Amino acid sequence: KTRDQKGSIEFLTLFTRILQKKYQNVTLHSCTQADITNGLVKDRDSCLLTFQQLNASSRKNRKMTLKEIFAKMLLKLKGLSVEMAQAIVDEYETPTRFRDALLGCDSLKEKLALIQELSVGLNSKRKIPKTIC
Repeated sequence: KTRDQKGSIEFLTLFTRILQKKYQNVTLHSCTQADITNGLVKDRDSCLLTFQQLNASSRKNRKMTLKEIFAKMLLKLKGLSVEMAQAIVDEYETPTRFRDALLGCDSLKEKLALIQELSVGLNSKRKIPKTIC
């Protein structure tokens, strides 16, 4: 990860030069993931996956757990940090459990306390601010 746009440009420029130097006198061939898996590719430096194959193999298509989906949902809320979302999902694990805990409260004050009392961060010293709750 780069700090700013200038850093990104510098990184991409440097990486492009490295790739140009590595492949300047090499004849490249395309192959499929099956070719690699079946041992049909002898030289991995000159036989590369097509863009479609590379894109398909690097896609994040792993199935997410309900807890992970719940955390992603929470992160859509304005002002809620990753650490705050983590504290909520660590305590309640699913939206249903979180909802049930909130429904079990008699007043708005109790509902706010339920969220505010969660410990946030590595040292667990911080709490979720009332403005976020």
